[in-house]
Amino acid sequence: MKPKDLKPPFSWESRYVLLEDKVFYIPERYDCSSFAFPGGETIFGNQNPVYIEYCSGNGDWIIDQAQANPDANWVAIEKRFDRVRKIWSKRENLGIKNLLVTCSMAQTVTKEFIPEGSISKIFVNFPDPWPKDRHAKHRLFQPPFIEELYSILKDKGELIGVTDDPDYIQQILEVVIGHGGLESKFEKPYTKEAWPIEGRDENKSGESGYGKTSYFEALWSRLGRRFYFYRFEKQKELASL
Repeated sequence: MKPKDLKPPFSWESRYVLLEDKVFYIPERYDCSSFAFPGGETIFGNQNPVYIEYCSGNGDWIIDQAQANPDANWVAIEKRFDRVRKIWSKRENLGIKNLLVTCSMAQTVTKEFIPEGSISKIFVNFPDPWPKDRHAKHRLFQPPFIEELYSILKDKGELIGVTDDPDYIQQILEVVIGHGGLESKFEKPYTKEAWPIEGRDENKSGESGYGKTSYFEALWSRLGRRFYFYRFEKQKELASL
């Protein structure tokens, strides 16, 4: 299968919410209030824990994770159809059965489709940093979005991710810690330059314990960028701020 083999399912004028071939299409500016996110039994035929990756890009990381962790159901959320095609193509060619690809804005699918307390782990890998000050309002990590993530996570569920942007990580930490319902699993300053490798207290920068290198991780590594990994756990009670 090639990416181009996945055809756009509808035109802008005839857009609608559609689940087809384990690709979930949620168009922008479309009334989706009467729909619900597909459950595990419907899509995967089991009730294994559900893990979501936002900003899946070309899908290298989540494809590897779905293969390495077959006892979990994975959901890739990516807004660009050209990238959704690439994830779909890789999934089909590798025969991966535990991956749903969602073509949607992150905020839309989270708020409108995902039930409360249904997700075990959320990953956000290299979200667009919108580096210009006037564009910062477009960043994914805003208080309303964090509230939605808190809502869909199970108790003790985790929010995990990485960015290479030193300004954006400060905003991420500010809004996540400021929410009061998510506790960092890393001590201050709440980030690590490399993901801890199981069985090792520390991990040297440049070693990967986080899974297969994604497109952006490989790109920023070549450019000598520093990484900021974070890991938060949902607490049943909100902290007093």
